[in-house]
Amino acid sequence: MCRNIIQLRRPEGPPTDAELRDAARQYVRKITGYREPSRQNQVAFEAAIDEIARSGRVLFDHLVIVPSRSRPPTGSASGASPSAEPSRSVEGRPVRHTHGGVEHVHEA
Repeated sequence: MCRNIIQLRRPEGPPTDAELRDAARQYVRKITGYREPSRQNQVAFEAAIDEIARSGRVLFDHLVIVPSRSRPPTGSASGASPSAEPSRSVEGRPVRHTHGGVEHVHEA
């Protein structure tokens, strides 16, 4: 049974689809107790992996990653404007945040 759960949140950007799918497979294996499902359970196993990976992508697309205190805040060292800084969601307003220096905007 897998015990090495890795953290996918990191300052350089969100995880890849492959990393999310691998983590989802690890999670499904853990909660079912099966390394590989039987033929009868293959469809349910793969559907769960797909759904968990999709949920992980939605989560990472909406997370606001705040730089650690040991690094300069986004914008001050790179010369980017303060508008590139993460902002908090207010009902009906877009949510802005950065991943790896790239600004993302999501409708709330």
